[in-house]
Amino acid sequence: MEIAGEVLARLADPASIFDPDRAPSVDCLDSDGKTVALRDTVSYESGACGVLLLATLLDDREVAREYSRWIEGQLTTALNHKMPGALNALLGADIAAHLSPPDSGMARLAMRTRNLLHKKTDFEIASLERSIGSGRGSPGFWASDVLAGLGRSLIILTNSTDKESSDRITRGADVLRRLLVPDREGMVGYVAGPPFYGRAGDDLESHWNLGFAHGSSGIAFALVRVGEFLRRENRSSEEVRISVRNYCDWIHARFDELEVPMYAHDLDGSPRFVSNGAIPSWCYGTTGHSLLMFAAGNFLEDSSIINRGIEGALLSTERVESLADYSLCHGLAGVLAMITAGRAVSDDSRLERAQKLVRDRIVASFSTQSRYGFDYTPPGIAAPSPVPGLLNGAAGVAAALWQSNSRTSTVDGTPWLCAPRVAFS
Repeated sequence: MEIAGEVLARLADPASIFDPDRAPSVDCLDSDGKTVALRDTVSYESGACGVLLLATLLDDREVAREYSRWIEGQLTTALNHKMPGALNALLGADIAAHLSPPDSGMARLAMRTRNLLHKKTDFEIASLERSIGSGRGSPGFWASDVLAGLGRSLIILTNSTDKESSDRITRGADVLRRLLVPDREGMVGYVAGPPFYGRAGDDLESHWNLGFAHGSSGIAFALVRVGEFLRRENRSSEEVRISVRNYCDWIHARFDELEVPMYAHDLDGSPRFVSNGAIPSWCYGTTGHSLLMFAAGNFLEDSSIINRGIEGALLSTERVESLADYSLCHGLAGVLAMITAGRAVSDDSRLERAQKLVRDRIVASFSTQSRYGFDYTPPGIAAPSPVPGLLNGAAGVAAALWQSNSRTSTVDGTPWLCAPRVAFS
Protein backbone atom coordinates (compact mmCIF):
# COMPACT_ATOMS: atom_id res chain seq x y z
CA MET A 1 0.00 0.00 0.00
CA GLU A 2 1.35 3.41 -0.99
CA ILE A 3 0.63 5.06 2.37
CA ALA A 4 2.48 2.37 4.31
CA GLY A 5 5.49 2.91 2.06
CA GLU A 6 5.31 6.67 2.54
CA VAL A 7 5.25 6.26 6.34
CA LEU A 8 8.26 3.95 6.18
CA ALA A 9 10.14 6.47 4.03
CA ARG A 10 9.58 9.08 6.72
CA LEU A 11 10.93 6.65 9.32
CA ALA A 12 13.93 5.48 7.33
CA ASP A 13 16.67 7.03 9.49
CA PRO A 14 16.66 5.49 13.00
CA ALA A 15 19.47 7.69 14.33
CA SER A 16 17.51 10.90 13.72
CA ILE A 17 14.21 9.52 15.01
CA PHE A 18 15.32 7.51 18.04
CA ASP A 19 18.24 9.62 19.22
CA PRO A 20 18.78 8.61 22.88
CA ASP A 21 18.96 12.27 23.90
CA ARG A 22 15.52 13.02 22.50
CA ALA A 23 13.60 9.76 22.87
CA PRO A 24 10.72 9.71 25.39
CA SER A 25 11.37 8.50 28.92
CA VAL A 26 9.48 5.35 29.93
CA ASP A 27 9.40 3.07 32.95
CA CYS A 28 11.22 -0.24 32.42
CA LEU A 29 11.83 -3.28 34.56
CA ASP A 30 15.45 -4.14 35.31
CA SER A 31 16.92 -7.55 36.14
CA ASP A 32 16.34 -6.99 39.87
CA GLY A 33 12.65 -6.33 39.38
CA LYS A 34 13.05 -2.60 39.97
CA THR A 35 11.35 0.05 37.85
CA VAL A 36 13.69 2.56 36.24
CA ALA A 37 13.12 5.42 33.81
CA LEU A 38 14.84 4.93 30.45
CA ARG A 39 14.98 6.63 27.11
CA ASP A 40 12.88 4.40 24.88
CA THR A 41 14.94 3.90 21.73
CA VAL A 42 14.77 0.17 21.05
CA SER A 43 11.50 -1.24 22.41
CA TYR A 44 8.96 -2.95 20.22
CA GLU A 45 6.09 -0.78 21.43
CA SER A 46 7.60 2.67 20.94
CA GLY A 47 11.15 2.23 19.67
CA ALA A 48 13.15 1.12 16.67
CA CYS A 49 12.20 -2.59 16.78
CA GLY A 50 8.65 -1.70 15.80
CA VAL A 51 9.80 0.17 12.72
CA LEU A 52 11.99 -2.81 11.83
CA LEU A 53 8.79 -4.85 11.71
CA LEU A 54 7.19 -2.40 9.30
CA ALA A 55 10.26 -2.54 7.05
CA THR A 56 10.09 -6.33 7.12
CA LEU A 57 6.39 -6.41 6.30
CA LEU A 58 6.98 -4.14 3.32
CA ASP A 59 10.05 -6.18 2.26
CA ASP A 60 12.23 -3.06 2.29
CA ARG A 61 15.59 -4.70 2.92
CA GLU A 62 17.58 -1.49 2.77
CA VAL A 63 15.63 0.12 5.62
CA ALA A 64 15.52 -3.19 7.52
CA ARG A 65 19.30 -3.51 7.37
CA GLU A 66 19.76 0.08 8.49
CA TYR A 67 17.52 -0.53 11.49
CA SER A 68 19.18 -3.86 12.27
CA ARG A 69 22.60 -2.22 12.35
CA TRP A 70 21.37 0.63 14.52
CA ILE A 71 19.53 -1.65 16.96
CA GLU A 72 22.57 -3.91 17.17
CA GLY A 73 24.73 -0.96 18.17
CA GLN A 74 22.26 0.20 20.82
CA LEU A 75 21.92 -3.29 22.30
CA THR A 76 25.62 -4.04 22.28
CA THR A 77 26.16 -0.89 24.33
CA ALA A 78 23.34 -1.82 26.70
CA LEU A 79 24.62 -5.37 27.18
CA ASN A 80 28.29 -4.51 27.55
CA HIS A 81 27.60 -1.78 30.10
CA LYS A 82 24.82 -3.74 31.86
CA MET A 83 22.48 -0.78 31.53
CA PRO A 84 19.47 -0.81 33.88
CA GLY A 85 16.30 -1.82 32.13
CA ALA A 86 18.04 -3.55 29.25
CA LEU A 87 16.10 -6.69 30.16
CA ASN A 88 12.81 -5.03 29.25
CA ALA A 89 14.08 -3.47 26.03
CA LEU A 90 15.48 -6.81 24.90
CA LEU A 91 11.96 -8.18 24.49
CA GLY A 92 11.91 -6.20 21.29
CA ALA A 93 15.45 -7.14 20.47
CA ASP A 94 14.70 -10.84 20.59
CA ILE A 95 12.02 -10.27 17.98
CA ALA A 96 14.39 -8.06 16.00
CA ALA A 97 16.79 -10.98 15.76
CA HIS A 98 14.02 -13.00 14.07
CA LEU A 99 13.15 -10.16 11.73
CA SER A 100 16.61 -9.07 10.65
CA PRO A 101 18.11 -10.14 7.32
CA PRO A 102 20.34 -13.23 7.63
CA ASP A 103 23.51 -11.27 6.94
CA SER A 104 22.90 -8.73 9.71
CA GLY A 105 24.79 -8.59 12.98
CA MET A 106 21.60 -9.18 14.96
CA ALA A 107 22.04 -12.94 14.65
CA ARG A 108 25.17 -12.66 16.80
CA LEU A 109 23.12 -11.10 19.58
CA ALA A 110 20.33 -13.67 19.40
CA MET A 111 21.77 -16.02 22.03
CA ARG A 112 22.47 -13.22 24.48
CA THR A 113 18.98 -11.78 24.10
CA ARG A 114 17.41 -15.23 24.46
CA ASN A 115 19.26 -15.89 27.69
CA LEU A 116 18.05 -12.58 29.11
CA LEU A 117 14.50 -13.34 28.02
CA HIS A 118 14.76 -16.64 29.90
CA LYS A 119 15.90 -14.73 32.97
CA LYS A 120 12.99 -12.31 32.67
CA THR A 121 10.52 -15.17 32.25
CA ASP A 122 11.86 -16.93 35.36
CA PHE A 123 11.45 -13.73 37.36
CA GLU A 124 7.84 -13.29 36.19
CA ILE A 125 6.92 -16.91 36.91
CA ALA A 126 8.42 -16.73 40.42
CA SER A 127 6.69 -13.41 41.17
CA LEU A 128 3.32 -14.72 40.01
CA GLU A 129 3.65 -18.01 41.87
CA ARG A 130 4.31 -16.13 45.12
CA SER A 131 1.43 -13.74 44.54
CA ILE A 132 -1.06 -16.42 43.50
CA GLY A 133 0.02 -18.57 46.46
CA SER A 134 -0.85 -15.74 48.82
CA GLY A 135 -4.27 -15.30 47.20
CA ARG A 136 -3.52 -11.96 45.52
CA GLY A 137 -3.60 -12.92 41.84
CA SER A 138 -1.12 -10.92 39.78
CA PRO A 139 1.19 -8.58 41.73
CA GLY A 140 0.94 -6.03 38.90
CA PHE A 141 0.63 -5.50 35.16
CA TRP A 142 4.38 -5.86 34.67
CA ALA A 143 4.31 -9.51 35.81
CA SER A 144 1.46 -10.98 33.78
CA ASP A 145 0.15 -8.89 30.91
CA VAL A 146 0.51 -9.37 27.17
CA LEU A 147 2.29 -6.06 26.66
CA ALA A 148 5.39 -6.57 28.79
CA GLY A 149 4.73 -9.37 31.29
CA LEU A 150 4.66 -13.15 31.21
CA GLY A 151 2.02 -13.19 28.48
CA ARG A 152 4.38 -11.29 26.19
CA SER A 153 7.37 -13.45 27.17
CA LEU A 154 5.57 -16.69 26.35
CA ILE A 155 4.35 -15.41 22.98
CA ILE A 156 7.95 -14.66 22.01
CA LEU A 157 9.25 -17.98 23.35
CA THR A 158 6.71 -19.96 21.29
CA ASN A 159 8.82 -19.13 18.25
CA SER A 160 11.64 -21.29 19.65
CA THR A 161 12.06 -25.04 19.87
CA ASP A 162 14.97 -25.35 22.33
CA LYS A 163 14.34 -27.27 25.55
CA GLU A 164 15.07 -24.29 27.82
CA SER A 165 12.37 -22.20 26.14
CA SER A 166 9.94 -25.12 25.99
CA ASP A 167 10.27 -25.79 29.72
CA ARG A 168 9.53 -22.17 30.52
CA ILE A 169 6.51 -22.16 28.22
CA THR A 170 5.10 -25.15 30.12
CA ARG A 171 5.66 -23.60 33.55
CA GLY A 172 4.48 -20.18 32.44
CA ALA A 173 1.29 -21.55 30.90
CA ASP A 174 0.41 -23.26 34.17
CA VAL A 175 0.74 -19.94 35.99
CA LEU A 176 -1.38 -18.04 33.45
CA ARG A 177 -4.08 -20.72 33.60
CA ARG A 178 -4.29 -20.23 37.35
CA LEU A 179 -4.87 -16.50 36.82
CA LEU A 180 -7.96 -17.33 34.75
CA VAL A 181 -9.61 -19.52 37.41
CA PRO A 182 -12.58 -17.63 38.94
CA ASP A 183 -12.00 -16.53 42.53
CA ARG A 184 -14.49 -16.61 45.40
CA GLU A 185 -16.24 -13.60 43.86
CA GLY A 186 -16.63 -15.48 40.58
CA MET A 187 -14.11 -13.08 38.98
CA VAL A 188 -10.83 -13.49 37.11
CA GLY A 189 -7.93 -11.17 36.35
CA TYR A 190 -7.23 -9.89 39.87
CA VAL A 191 -4.35 -7.40 39.96
CA ALA A 192 -2.77 -6.15 43.18
CA GLY A 193 -2.51 -2.60 41.89
CA PRO A 194 -4.73 0.29 40.74
CA PRO A 195 -6.12 0.45 37.19
CA PHE A 196 -4.74 3.04 34.82
CA TYR A 197 -8.14 4.66 34.56
CA GLY A 198 -9.39 5.02 38.13
CA ARG A 199 -12.21 7.42 38.83
CA ALA A 200 -11.81 10.59 40.84
CA GLY A 201 -12.34 9.94 44.53
CA ASP A 202 -11.56 6.24 44.32
CA ASP A 203 -8.70 5.12 46.54
CA LEU A 204 -7.87 1.85 44.82
CA GLU A 205 -5.10 -0.53 45.70
CA SER A 206 -6.32 -3.45 43.56
CA HIS A 207 -8.86 -4.38 40.92
CA TRP A 208 -9.96 -7.05 38.45
CA ASN A 209 -8.65 -6.18 34.99
CA LEU A 210 -10.62 -7.66 32.09
CA GLY A 211 -8.95 -5.84 29.22
CA PHE A 212 -6.68 -7.12 26.48
CA ALA A 213 -3.60 -4.95 26.94
CA HIS A 214 -3.11 -5.41 30.67
CA GLY A 215 -5.73 -7.89 31.81
CA SER A 216 -7.29 -11.30 31.55
CA SER A 217 -8.31 -11.23 27.87
CA GLY A 218 -4.70 -10.65 26.83
CA ILE A 219 -3.59 -13.47 29.12
CA ALA A 220 -6.09 -15.78 27.43
CA PHE A 221 -4.72 -14.69 24.04
CA ALA A 222 -1.21 -15.64 25.19
CA LEU A 223 -2.53 -19.06 26.18
CA VAL A 224 -3.94 -19.50 22.67
CA ARG A 225 -0.46 -18.96 21.32
CA VAL A 226 0.91 -21.48 23.83
CA GLY A 227 -1.74 -24.00 22.80
CA GLU A 228 -0.78 -23.61 19.14
CA PHE A 229 2.86 -24.12 20.08
CA LEU A 230 2.05 -27.32 21.97
CA ARG A 231 0.08 -28.61 19.01
CA ARG A 232 2.98 -27.91 16.64
CA GLU A 233 5.24 -29.83 19.02
CA ASN A 234 2.79 -32.78 19.08
CA ARG A 235 2.22 -32.27 22.78
CA SER A 236 -1.09 -32.26 24.62
CA SER A 237 -2.81 -28.88 24.71
CA GLU A 238 -5.98 -30.08 26.44
CA GLU A 239 -5.50 -28.14 29.69
CA VAL A 240 -4.85 -24.95 27.74
CA ARG A 241 -7.89 -25.59 25.53
CA ILE A 242 -10.13 -26.01 28.57
CA SER A 243 -8.81 -22.83 30.16
CA VAL A 244 -9.25 -20.76 26.98
CA ARG A 245 -12.77 -22.08 26.37
CA ASN A 246 -13.87 -21.46 29.95
CA TYR A 247 -12.54 -17.93 29.86
CA CYS A 248 -14.21 -17.11 26.53
CA ASP A 249 -17.53 -18.30 27.94
CA TRP A 250 -16.96 -16.34 31.15
CA ILE A 251 -16.11 -13.01 29.51
CA HIS A 252 -18.84 -13.33 26.89
CA ALA A 253 -21.43 -13.73 29.65
CA ARG A 254 -20.46 -10.27 30.89
CA PHE A 255 -21.23 -8.53 27.62
CA ASP A 256 -24.48 -6.96 26.60
CA GLU A 257 -25.31 -5.12 23.41
CA LEU A 258 -24.59 -1.70 24.90
CA GLU A 259 -21.66 -2.00 27.28
CA VAL A 260 -18.54 -4.06 27.74
CA PRO A 261 -16.87 -4.39 31.14
CA MET A 262 -13.46 -2.79 31.26
CA TYR A 263 -12.40 -3.70 34.76
CA ALA A 264 -13.96 -4.04 38.19
CA HIS A 265 -13.04 -2.01 41.23
CA ASP A 266 -12.20 -3.83 44.43
CA LEU A 267 -14.34 -2.00 46.96
CA ASP A 268 -15.12 -3.55 50.33
CA GLY A 269 -13.82 -6.87 49.02
CA SER A 270 -16.41 -7.08 46.23
CA PRO A 271 -16.24 -6.30 42.51
CA ARG A 272 -18.03 -3.31 41.06
CA PHE A 273 -17.98 -3.30 37.28
CA VAL A 274 -16.78 -0.24 35.42
CA SER A 275 -17.75 -0.10 31.77
CA ASN A 276 -16.09 1.79 28.97
CA GLY A 277 -19.43 2.22 27.22
CA ALA A 278 -18.38 -0.10 24.40
CA ILE A 279 -15.52 2.12 23.27
CA PRO A 280 -13.97 0.06 20.46
CA SER A 281 -10.34 0.23 21.55
CA TRP A 282 -7.86 -2.65 21.32
CA CYS A 283 -6.45 -2.06 24.79
CA TYR A 284 -9.61 -2.12 26.91
CA GLY A 285 -12.60 -2.27 24.60
CA THR A 286 -14.65 -4.48 22.31
CA THR A 287 -11.83 -4.69 19.76
CA GLY A 288 -9.47 -6.54 22.12
CA HIS A 289 -12.18 -8.94 23.20
CA SER A 290 -13.10 -9.67 19.57
CA LEU A 291 -9.46 -10.32 18.68
CA LEU A 292 -9.34 -12.93 21.45
CA MET A 293 -12.54 -14.56 20.16
CA PHE A 294 -11.15 -14.84 16.64
CA ALA A 295 -7.87 -16.36 17.84
CA ALA A 296 -9.55 -18.67 20.37
CA GLY A 297 -12.28 -19.78 17.99
CA ASN A 298 -9.70 -20.65 15.37
CA PHE A 299 -7.56 -22.54 17.90
CA LEU A 300 -10.55 -24.42 19.35
CA GLU A 301 -12.13 -24.91 15.89
CA ASP A 302 -15.37 -23.48 17.29
CA SER A 303 -17.38 -21.28 14.93
CA SER A 304 -19.67 -20.10 17.74
CA ILE A 305 -16.73 -18.36 19.42
CA ILE A 306 -15.68 -16.82 16.09
CA ASN A 307 -19.24 -15.55 15.70
CA ARG A 308 -18.92 -13.77 19.06
CA GLY A 309 -15.89 -12.03 17.62
CA ILE A 310 -17.88 -10.98 14.57
CA GLU A 311 -20.59 -9.47 16.79
CA GLY A 312 -17.97 -7.44 18.64
CA ALA A 313 -16.24 -6.41 15.41
CA LEU A 314 -19.46 -5.01 13.99
CA LEU A 315 -20.15 -3.19 17.27
CA SER A 316 -16.66 -1.71 17.19
CA THR A 317 -17.15 -0.56 13.61
CA GLU A 318 -20.37 1.23 14.53
CA ARG A 319 -18.57 3.19 17.24
CA VAL A 320 -15.25 4.14 15.62
CA GLU A 321 -16.16 7.84 15.78
CA SER A 322 -15.70 7.63 19.56
CA LEU A 323 -11.97 6.99 19.09
CA ALA A 324 -9.63 9.95 19.43
CA ASP A 325 -6.78 8.79 17.21
CA TYR A 326 -5.59 6.24 14.65
CA SER A 327 -3.15 4.12 16.68
CA LEU A 328 -3.14 0.37 17.25
CA CYS A 329 -3.61 0.65 20.99
CA HIS A 330 -6.31 3.29 21.37
CA GLY A 331 -7.42 4.01 17.83
CA LEU A 332 -8.74 2.96 14.45
CA ALA A 333 -5.67 0.93 13.45
CA GLY A 334 -6.43 -1.48 16.29
CA VAL A 335 -9.98 -1.93 14.98
CA LEU A 336 -8.67 -2.50 11.45
CA ALA A 337 -6.11 -5.07 12.64
CA MET A 338 -8.82 -6.92 14.57
CA ILE A 339 -11.18 -7.03 11.57
CA THR A 340 -8.31 -8.27 9.40
CA ALA A 341 -7.83 -11.09 11.92
CA GLY A 342 -11.52 -11.91 11.67
CA ARG A 343 -11.38 -12.11 7.89
CA ALA A 344 -8.57 -14.68 8.23
CA VAL A 345 -10.99 -17.07 9.97
CA SER A 346 -14.39 -16.09 8.54
CA ASP A 347 -15.78 -15.27 5.10
CA ASP A 348 -18.67 -13.24 6.59
CA SER A 349 -19.25 -10.44 4.07
CA ARG A 350 -20.06 -8.00 6.87
CA LEU A 351 -16.43 -8.12 7.95
CA GLU A 352 -15.28 -7.20 4.45
CA ARG A 353 -17.55 -4.15 4.46
CA ALA A 354 -16.44 -3.18 7.96
CA GLN A 355 -12.79 -3.51 6.98
CA LYS A 356 -13.27 -1.18 4.01
CA LEU A 357 -15.10 1.40 6.11
CA VAL A 358 -12.38 1.56 8.78
CA ARG A 359 -9.52 1.41 6.28
CA ASP A 360 -11.00 4.26 4.23
CA ARG A 361 -11.26 6.43 7.35
CA ILE A 362 -7.61 5.81 8.18
CA VAL A 363 -6.44 6.45 4.62
CA ALA A 364 -8.39 9.73 4.55
CA SER A 365 -6.62 10.83 7.74
CA PHE A 366 -3.12 10.55 6.26
CA SER A 367 -1.48 13.97 6.27
CA THR A 368 1.57 15.07 4.35
CA GLN A 369 1.89 17.85 6.97
CA SER A 370 2.46 15.33 9.75
CA ARG A 371 6.08 14.35 10.37
CA TYR A 372 5.29 10.63 10.03
CA GLY A 373 1.96 10.82 8.21
CA PHE A 374 -0.23 10.17 11.25
CA ASP A 375 -0.32 11.96 14.59
CA TYR A 376 -1.20 10.47 17.96
CA THR A 377 -3.62 11.96 20.48
CA PRO A 378 -3.04 10.19 23.80
CA PRO A 379 -5.82 10.14 26.41
CA GLY A 380 -5.97 13.36 28.39
CA ILE A 381 -3.73 15.32 25.99
CA ALA A 382 -5.54 17.63 23.60
CA ALA A 383 -2.76 18.39 21.13
CA PRO A 384 -1.92 15.63 18.60
CA SER A 385 1.78 14.86 18.34
CA PRO A 386 3.99 12.90 15.90
CA VAL A 387 4.85 9.49 17.35
CA PRO A 388 6.94 7.03 15.29
CA GLY A 389 6.44 3.72 17.10
CA LEU A 390 4.29 0.67 16.60
CA LEU A 391 1.81 0.61 19.47
CA ASN A 392 0.84 4.27 19.59
CA GLY A 393 2.47 5.69 16.49
CA ALA A 394 2.60 5.88 12.72
CA ALA A 395 4.47 2.59 12.22
CA GLY A 396 1.57 0.69 13.76
CA VAL A 397 -1.01 2.48 11.61
CA ALA A 398 1.01 1.70 8.49
CA ALA A 399 1.45 -1.94 9.52
CA ALA A 400 -2.30 -2.35 10.05
CA LEU A 401 -3.00 -0.80 6.63
CA TRP A 402 -0.49 -3.12 4.98
CA GLN A 403 -1.89 -6.22 6.67
CA SER A 404 -5.44 -5.32 5.69
CA ASN A 405 -4.40 -5.52 2.04
CA SER A 406 -2.23 -8.62 2.39
CA ARG A 407 -3.39 -12.06 1.31
CA THR A 408 -1.11 -13.63 3.88
CA SER A 409 -2.62 -12.04 7.01
CA THR A 410 -3.18 -14.39 9.92
CA VAL A 411 -5.55 -14.53 12.85
CA ASP A 412 -2.90 -12.76 14.96
CA GLY A 413 -4.41 -9.51 13.77
CA THR A 414 -2.06 -7.41 15.86
CA PRO A 415 1.18 -6.81 13.97
CA TRP A 416 3.45 -6.35 16.96
CA LEU A 417 2.29 -9.66 18.47
CA CYS A 418 2.62 -11.76 15.32
CA ALA A 419 5.91 -10.26 14.19
CA PRO A 420 8.21 -13.27 14.62
CA ARG A 421 6.19 -15.15 12.02
CA VAL A 422 7.16 -12.58 9.40
CA ALA A 423 10.82 -12.81 8.42
CA PHE A 424 13.20 -12.60 5.49
CA SER A 425 13.71 -15.93 3.73
